[in-house]
Amino acid sequence: MLARTLTGSLGNFPRKAKGECLRRNRLDFRIVVQALGLAAVLLSAASCGGGSAKSSTATKHAVPRELYIINAKTGAVDQNFPDLEVSTAVSDGSGGWYIGGCLSCVSGVNRDGLARLRNDGSLDPEFAYRLPKGTVVMSIVHHENVVYAGEGKANSSIKIVAAFDATSGRKLWQVRANAPDYVFSGGGLAFADGKLFVGGNFSRVAGVPRSGLAALDPGTGKPTSWHVHLASERETKGQVNAMSVENGAIYYSGFFKGTETYRENKGLGAISIRTGRPTSWNPEPTNDLDEATAILATHGQVLAGGNGFAVFDARSGRVVPWYKHLTRNANAFAASGNTVYLGASPNDGSGILTRAGGKRVHNLAAVVLPSGRVTNWRPMPSPIPYVRALAVSGQNVLVCG
Repeated sequence: MLARTLTGSLGNFPRKAKGECLRRNRLDFRIVVQALGLAAVLLSAASCGGGSAKSSTATKHAVPRELYIINAKTGAVDQNFPDLEVSTAVSDGSGGWYIGGCLSCVSGVNRDGLARLRNDGSLDPEFAYRLPKGTVVMSIVHHENVVYAGEGKANSSIKIVAAFDATSGRKLWQVRANAPDYVFSGGGLAFADGKLFVGGNFSRVAGVPRSGLAALDPGTGKPTSWHVHLASERETKGQVNAMSVENGAIYYSGFFKGTETYRENKGLGAISIRTGRPTSWNPEPTNDLDEATAILATHGQVLAGGNGFAVFDARSGRVVPWYKHLTRNANAFAASGNTVYLGASPNDGSGILTRAGGKRVHNLAAVVLPSGRVTNWRPMPSPIPYVRALAVSGQNVLVCG
C-alpha cells in the first residue's frame, strides 16, 4: 500500500502527479501517514495562496517533512526552517542551494518553480525572477554565474529551458521544446564540453529538429550543430528520462530508436559527446533493475535507479556488485568527492532504502567509490523521509522529498 501510493519519479519528479502539481500526491501521502498512525494532525499549506511552504512545527506532530538539511559528515539533522516540496536541487557553490519543483511560495514570499536557499534553509531574497504561475522546474544546472532550468508541467517532459543570472535571478534567455502534455518522461540538463545538454521527450528545440537530446549554446540557448547520429536510421527518434555526464559520454535512461541498448538493457545507453553516436557501452542485464529513472555517472561507475537499483562499470558495462550490500532501492544520488549519498522515492512497489552494510537506515546512506564501502553516515530523521532528490553543498546535504 505504501509503495503503491507514494508514486516514484522520472527525472526525480512524481510520475503520477495529477492536477495542480503535487496536490494529489500530497493527499495520498497524508492518507498513508494516517493509516500508519504516524500523524494525528495534518497541517494545510502555508501562505502565498496555498503554495508549497509548510510550517516547521509539523515535526512536533510527527507529520513527515519533505525537506531536511543534514550534516554530510556527522548526519546531524536540521529541520528548523520552513518545509517545502522540492523535486530537484543543486549546490549554489556557497553552501546553499538552488531548488526547483512545484513551488509557489518560500518563507512567505512568492516564488514560482525556482528559488535559492541559504545554508540555513532560509530564502535568499536577492535571487528574484518572474516565472508563470504554476511553473514546474524539473532540472537545474549551475555553471559559473548562470543557473539553467528545465521547466514543464506536472504531467509533461521539459517544455522550456531558461537561463538566469545566478545572483539576481534575472532571466537571460529561454527556448521552447515541443514536448507533449501528459506524456511524462522526465528529462534533464547537463553541462559539458562548453554546451548545455537537454534531454526529454521532444522532437524540436527552438524550432530545430532534435529528438530526445539536444546541445544548446549556453550564452544564447540556440541549438548547436551537435545532434545524435544513428547510422541505421534516417530520422532519429529518442527519449531521455535522466542523464549524467562522465568521461566524454552522456549516460542516459530512455531510448534512441535503432540502438540495441533499448531492446536488451532496459533503456540504458551512452552517447559520445564528441561524435553524437552511441558508444560501445552495453550494460550487463540484471534482474535488480527493471526501470531506470535516475542516473549518476562518476568515478568510472554508473549508478542507475528507479524501479530497482544497480551499478555498472562505465567502460565495460559489467555489473559492479557492491550495490548488493544495500537493501532495497535507491534512485536519488548526489556525489561529493568520492562519496555518493543515496536515498529513494518508492517507485511501482520498489520500496525504499532500509539497510546499508547490514545496518538499518532511514532511507539515507553513503558509499565511497570505487569500492562501494558503506560509510557510517546514517542519519535518522523521523518519520522516515521520502527522498526525491539530494544535493551536497558545503558541509551539508539537502534532502528533498
